[in-house]
Amino acid sequence: MPQNANYGEWMFAHPDGREAIGYRTGAELVRRAMANSGLGIVELSAYSPDEIWRMAGFEGL
Repeated sequence: MPQNANYGEWMFAHPDGREAIGYRTGAELVRRAMANSGLGIVELSAYSPDEIWRMAGFEGL
């Protein structure tokens, strides 16, 4: 998301017709972190967003 992005557009209804872009992206990130770490959602919730980001495979971004 661009830093000056409209929250409502990215999280709910984008002008180009896509819906819930932010939520869907977050869900995919969590699924990847779970697959890579072998942890379930409850265990994963104990980690920081930065740690979850790394578990999902985005260390260098």
